[in-house]
Amino acid sequence: MPLRSDCPLFLKPRLRLFLSADIVGSTALKQSQVITLRDKESKDDTPWFSIIQGFYIEAQLAFFSAWRDSTKKVISSESLCGPPPELWKTVGDEILFTKVLTDYRQLSLALECWISALGKIRSFLKRNDNRLDVKATAWIAGFPVKNKDVVSVKSGSLLSADPQDYFVESGIILNEYYTDPGASKASIDFVGPSVDVGFRLASHASARRFVVSVGIPYILSLTTPDDDALDQEIKFHFGGAIPLKGVFGGLPYPLFWIDMGESGTAATLEDRLTGDKPCDPRDVQKYCAAFYREQTSYTFRPFILEDGEHKLTIVPDWYVEKLDKLIENFLNPPTLITEGEDPEEPAFEGKIVAAVEIAAALNLTTSPPDEETK
Repeated sequence: MPLRSDCPLFLKPRLRLFLSADIVGSTALKQSQVITLRDKESKDDTPWFSIIQGFYIEAQLAFFSAWRDSTKKVISSESLCGPPPELWKTVGDEILFTKVLTDYRQLSLALECWISALGKIRSFLKRNDNRLDVKATAWIAGFPVKNKDVVSVKSGSLLSADPQDYFVESGIILNEYYTDPGASKASIDFVGPSVDVGFRLASHASARRFVVSVGIPYILSLTTPDDDALDQEIKFHFGGAIPLKGVFGGLPYPLFWIDMGESGTAATLEDRLTGDKPCDPRDVQKYCAAFYREQTSYTFRPFILEDGEHKLTIVPDWYVEKLDKLIENFLNPPTLITEGEDPEEPAFEGKIVAAVEIAAALNLTTSPPDEETK
């Protein structure tokens, strides 16, 4: 699919990988360490806080360090590595990262780095309290059709006081963000059906089961040992297909997972008794391809326009039309004329104005109270 030359940056199709790590046992830890206000000997009323804060810091250090070390080993780093992963956000005891995939082979490298980071995160938690552990989830989502970037602006500036078109208004800021993320004052969030599926999958993860969305084993099944920089092949287990609450139309969704258990433990030795073993990549590819073929009402095969190996470049027929409409709606938005307006007047330009300017215009600037009003 050739991309239109006038396609705004924020509407350029992107495939994103999302990675989540969540502390197991944190609620019980916080409740067990509740200290009453009468305990005068205690120097810290929240002894669990340092662990939570440390988890955030250690997770970032571990993941970014693993990524940096791995990319140094890759010869063709531009295609096999692509853009580095970024911190998405933290939610309670959970930390999330995202990475744009510009080549299908980047997924294997990113997952290898993430698995390495999870091992270090687990060690950190166990050193502080042996009852703690970490569970992980990963999923992919395609943008801007089906899933969307959501923009919010940090203090100091905001959207126009009376925006006429929220899509155009946010698109202006998103374009600035993708042009120079470091200089942008915008915060980006991600929403959509694929993102919802990812969060639903997280409820099925455990310290041993690193649960992933169906697109991840599908893409990795296309990767051969000669294609990537993996030190070892990532193997998937299959936990059946089950409905996920509120998503995917209530239809069964495949549960693939990566084994994060330590060898020799009762849990892993139990697999010999139950017969559970990793899936054959060829079977995974056939199953996932059939799943995408049969569930076109809710999903489609992931694609990457820049994929140099052309393994993931097939775009659904309807996608081009929907993307063209988004581009046209941004470049040529419909003119909104409210009652009493002169249609000959210039259309609303949707400029971003400083918050302080609006506050000043409305006499809302903050100043010390007069003596009479104190």
